[in-house]
Amino acid sequence: GELPQLLFTSKVFLRSGFTPEEVLRMLTHGPAELTGVSDRVGTLSAGKDADFVVLSGQPLENGSKVTATYVNGNEVYKHHSPSDVLRIDASKVYTGSEVIHQASVSVARGKIQGVGKSVTVPEGATTRSYPSGVIVPGWIDVGAELGLGGPINDVIPLDTKLGNWLLSDDETVRYVRQSGITTAFVSSTRSPSPVMAFKLGDRPRVVKDPVAIRFAVTGEIAAAENSMRRTLASAKQYATAWSQYEASYRDYKNKLLEYEANKKKFDEAVKAAEQKKAEEEKKAKEPEKPKSESEASKPQDPKPVPATPTATPATTPPSNELKEPEKPKEPEKPKANAALEPYRPLFAGELIAMVDVESERLVEVAIKLFRQEFELPTVIVGGEAAVKQVELLRKHQVAVVAGPTLVREDTNETTNIPVELAVNSVPFLFQSQASSGARKLPDAIAYSVYRGLGVGDAVRGLTLEAAKQFKLPDIGLLATGKDADLVVLSGDPLDMGTEVLAVIIDGKIVYERGVEP
Repeated sequence: GELPQLLFTSKVFLRSGFTPEEVLRMLTHGPAELTGVSDRVGTLSAGKDADFVVLSGQPLENGSKVTATYVNGNEVYKHHSPSDVLRIDASKVYTGSEVIHQASVSVARGKIQGVGKSVTVPEGATTRSYPSGVIVPGWIDVGAELGLGGPINDVIPLDTKLGNWLLSDDETVRYVRQSGITTAFVSSTRSPSPVMAFKLGDRPRVVKDPVAIRFAVTGEIAAAENSMRRTLASAKQYATAWSQYEASYRDYKNKLLEYEANKKKFDEAVKAAEQKKAEEEKKAKEPEKPKSESEASKPQDPKPVPATPTATPATTPPSNELKEPEKPKEPEKPKANAALEPYRPLFAGELIAMVDVESERLVEVAIKLFRQEFELPTVIVGGEAAVKQVELLRKHQVAVVAGPTLVREDTNETTNIPVELAVNSVPFLFQSQASSGARKLPDAIAYSVYRGLGVGDAVRGLTLEAAKQFKLPDIGLLATGKDADLVVLSGDPLDMGTEVLAVIIDGKIVYERGVEP
């Protein structure tokens, strides 16, 4: 069983210079030899008593707990953690902003509670220890065909909530998340289309719906430009009308409050004036009371002259001289159009325009329209065309979604798209454009790393940059308060030989290598 005081005392020996192996021997084989029972207990070998302990981590390591105890081959104790806190230990943690060696991540209630060399966890917390493992934020695929039972190849209304279409038993989701992908974006293959971001948990959870609107600038250049300009102009006109109405309505509500206060004062003044008038009229109608003989014969004292002038008492103006305040007029509400409603958050900067392009000339058209003319937050989808316009992309601060092809190898030339974007300071993200094939996305990125892409740039594109570009503040980074989406790897991220050891989504372990779900 668990003996906290004995284990604590054992750590004192470790600090005194004893090796872990020597201290472990003091607790097992040493006492067995001294008491003459080493032929039965004290070591694990064939023929001896089946007395052993299962630990959650390395023996004598901080945080290691006894998870089970066996005597004569029978389980006599099994730890059932009352805590919902999970601590994961690893050799490295890529937080998204830095790398911490020999660190831990603690999670509870779906959120990250701590990251660092020493994290606070309550007694009874579950611990997973990966001495050679590496923890990274969950991967983000910004263009997949997951969660909906297959790709959507039809035109769908822009106000469609794709979150309502999520399947709770999509086996493809369970398969893909084993590669470390924890969040995926889905949309129709026909543009324009709403884009929805969701988590690949046991019960898929919407992150944001919509997170973007996906457009396509395709075909002959002049026709594509004119068509898209008409679409955006109509959408902007609608969005502007509503934003102006909302501003006017806020102003109207403020003026209405001011009017109501003034109207109350006016009504009180009218009432006071009418009351005064009634009193004066009543007094005028009353006959003057005659004086008595004693009052009439009594000499009148002269009125005293005031030493200083006095203020003139306030008078109530007649009611017909009071001016009633004018009630403000409520602005006219624009006519609602469900097909254009999603453009309102787009033009307000709350959604992102994902623009598919198929040539370098169309990259120019897309930036001209979406960034320069209509000033929309924009991400270009199509790395092969985008790498030919890196100066334009950098100038207008436009990120690129690369994939599924990342390294283009022709007879006379090899183009590593993420490398070209990175060396030209153009932010980039990744997409698989696949269903079950989305599982191969990290492998494709690993090949790009093998051919020259920096690991840090690759990890950022798969995590923090994706979250940043699409304004998803709760994912993409391992920090206190963020969603507990993380992946445990067997080695350095995106190395060709690295494998996924565990995947955690919203604080729940959804995959462990070698463990049946």
